[in-house]
Amino acid sequence: DKVEKSDSSISSIASNLWQEAYENPGKTAMVVGGAAAAIGIAYAARGQIGKLLPNHREGILLVEDSPYMGKAFRATLQEQGEKVTWFTKIKSLQPFTGITNEGKEVVVQPNKFKFAFVDGELVGSNPQGEHVVDALKSAHLKSFGISTIPAINDSMVQHGAIVAAQK
Repeated sequence: DKVEKSDSSISSIASNLWQEAYENPGKTAMVVGGAAAAIGIAYAARGQIGKLLPNHREGILLVEDSPYMGKAFRATLQEQGEKVTWFTKIKSLQPFTGITNEGKEVVVQPNKFKFAFVDGELVGSNPQGEHVVDALKSAHLKSFGISTIPAINDSMVQHGAIVAAQK
């Protein structure tokens, strides 16, 4: 019964993303493919991620510049009971400072999070995904890299992501 509810909620998220994509036809191809990948990765990984997460930490750090992908990831993770801090850009690695989807600048301590999802290509951000995962590794935070470009995923793994997947 819980699986059916979760599947229904994910279908609702997907439906909303389709509507947004329809209303923004210039971005439709990237949005639909990326959102489906994001939902699929997060949904498929939910049981595996739990095994990696330290119990004394709270929330997931999400670094994703695309509003559509960020919304999909955040909604899926929140449905799994996770608190999500979402940054669309990284302003500084020391102290770790991000810009939220609403444009607010926030300083966080990465070691307070359970895990991070990091986009490899951060439009408008000087530090890119490989720099972010490197900084997170130094702060003892495990990260999962996500990019459309395989070479960027490889670079994120080389810089500290425990794994990377193509979106």
